[in-house]
Order: sequence, then structure tokens, then C-alpha cells
Amino acid sequence: MDETGNLSPPAAVDNQATRDPVVDIGALVSQLRLGALSGPVRVKGTSVAAEVWKRNSYFCFGTLAEGKTRLRYRVPSTSMPKHGEDVIIVGTLVLSPLNFELQLHGDVESAWQPKHRLPRPIIPSRSGAPETLVQYLEQHAVTSLGFIATEIGWADIERTAGKATVANCRPEFANFSDVDDVIAAINRLCQNGSIKAIVIARGGGPLLDEIGNSDELVIALINRKLPFYTALGHSNDLMLLDKYADESFGAPSDFGHRLRITISEIESNQEIREKAEALDDENEQLKGVVSQSERALGDAKGREQLLRQQLDTATQSATDQGKMVKWMIGGLAGLGLVVLMLTAIILMH
Repeated sequence: MDETGNLSPPAAVDNQATRDPVVDIGALVSQLRLGALSGPVRVKGTSVAAEVWKRNSYFCFGTLAEGKTRLRYRVPSTSMPKHGEDVIIVGTLVLSPLNFELQLHGDVESAWQPKHRLPRPIIPSRSGAPETLVQYLEQHAVTSLGFIATEIGWADIERTAGKATVANCRPEFANFSDVDDVIAAINRLCQNGSIKAIVIARGGGPLLDEIGNSDELVIALINRKLPFYTALGHSNDLMLLDKYADESFGAPSDFGHRLRITISEIESNQEIREKAEALDDENEQLKGVVSQSERALGDAKGREQLLRQQLDTATQSATDQGKMVKWMIGGLAGLGLVVLMLTAIILMH
């Protein structure tokens, strides 16, 4: 821009530059210099979330923190500081060829004691047993889940859970390099009274440990008195937030996959329960029919018994009557014989 405020024409390209060899990004980063800080430096700070490097276990990576300022460091694993330990690291500043992140590569020189360091806040205990995602979804709809996520983290959840599964869920996007912004997103999310649980979802990358190991964020979530679930980093990252969560997942994609499977299993189990209840109803109806049949059979048996008794009585009566007839016939026959004998005697005289 010139003195009048107009845009200046682009500078002519040096013909010599166009003839220089083309370099890749890694070679370009290796040629960068950081001015006056190109030599060794001694940096003090609080070590946060140091972990052994998965690609080369000789080194470990962590973060030096001072207030809200963060600096990624790499030191030998044998010197790895503890989480929250105050140390001085001596080394050189370099730019990572992967993401152009400023890093301090060196070794731990010694410990140091801050003059006016604020005490770490006390994290309150969580009441009750943790509520797993399965237990939660058995009692609540998926729409009652509130999501605090990055756009990439939310895209991973949509991809693995299925867009239809989370179609009615609305995430709050937050800057995961700023704890205060994440806490503000939680406050906005919880203004919706239908939210009954919180999911914190972000993929791995620089400054992830600042969020995952934030005392303030853990306290903010616990004070909400809602179940919360974490899907931070990658499968091998375990942070402070994970330790207090009701259940933690290795990454947003892991959470989405579990969400889809859990909902499918719950729906399948619900269908089985409904069929079982229908069978129970049919069984009760059949029991009623059988009970009525048994009562009818009992009544029939009672009538049969009565008829048998009546038949026996009638048979006995008929038998007695037959005996009487025979006796009467026998008596008449005897009387007739006597009359004949008397008649014969009279005739003889």
C-alpha cells in the first residue's frame, strides 16, 4: 500500500528466484530460523500431561504451562516430569514439520518453585455411581444428549453414529484451545432444560492436554450434576477429564460407533420385550380359556356322577320291584296248588 492508501502493485518476481530449486515443506521448516532465539534457551513452567512418544519411546512430549500460556516440549523419557510438576527445561526452539507448532526440544534441567503460584482448585467428589452410556440411553432419548465439540469432532460422530441417529441433536461448537470458551459453551448448552447429559468431543492435536487436564473444566462439569462423557484425543490418551467422566471414549468416532450400536441394541431389546409381553398376554388368555374348560369339565363330571347315582337308584328300585313280583307270583302259585288239593279232597268225599 502506498502513501495515499492505494494498493501497491505486486512486486516483480525475481527471475533468479524462479530458477532456485523447489523444496518440500519439511526442508523449508528445517531452514527457518527464530531470530535471536535460535540458540539454547531455559524455560520454566508447570508440566502438563507428559506422555511417552508412541513413535519413539526414547522421547516424551508434554506442555509447559504458565497461566494461559502454553509451550509444547520434548525431552528424554527418563526425564519426564510428573503432571503439575514445576520444572526448568533447557533446549532449542523448533517448528514442528507436521503442524508448524512451536516446540522446545531439550532436557529437564531442574525443578523450580514459583514465588506466587496459586493453589490448584479442589475438585469436588461426584455423588453416586457412574452412569454408563448404555444405562443412560435405556432411560433417556438420544436427543437429551448435549454435545460440546469441534466441527471435525462432530463430523466424526455424525459419520460413525449415522446422521439420522443424531439428526435432532444440536452441538455447541467451542474453541478447544481456550478453556474459558469451552466452559461458556457448556453454560449455553445447559440453558436448554431438555439436556440431561453432556458429551465433550474433540480429536487429538496440539493443546488437547490443556482441555483434557483442566481442573476448571472438570469442576464446571461436576457442578452441573449431570452425567458427562468424554471423547477426546485418540485411543491411547487418558486425561484428567476422562478420569472423572461417567464413561470415556478414545475419540469422537469411537463414541459415535458406540452410540449407534447401543441404540440399535436397545431398540432390538425393546422389540423383544414387546413380543414377550404379547406372548405373556396370549398365555394369560389361554390360561383363562383352560380355566373355563376345567370348570366346565368339572361341572360335566358332577352331572355325570349325579346321573350315575340316579341310575343306580333306579336300578336298585327295579331290582326290588322284580323280587316282589316274583314273590307274589310264587305266593299265588302256592295258593293255587292248595285250592286244587282242597278241591280234590272235596270231590273224593
